Amino acid sequence: MERPNTVAGLLAKRDELRWDLAEAEKVAKALRINIDHIDATLRLFDGNGTPPRLRGAAVAHRAKRGELQRFVLRQLREAEGPLTS
Repeated sequence: MERPNTVAGLLAKRDELRWDLAEAEKVAKALRINIDHIDATLRLFDGNGTPPRLRGAAVAHRAKRGELQRFVLRQLREAEGPLTS
């Protein structure tokens, strides 16, 4: 016996949770960026002390997992001749 309403409801809930996760990741990224900015400002005013790093705090421009490898391999494939480092 099929239950189209159940399947449709589960798919809708899954989409809603994925959207919530994407929004939470945006908020977390913004918080990490703000913390990095405050750390940089602290280093300007107190060059001797370094603020403690938060675990998982990332730089805003850090490449995602595998992105750098894909970039390098794509550049090697598209190159017409030898490349230097």
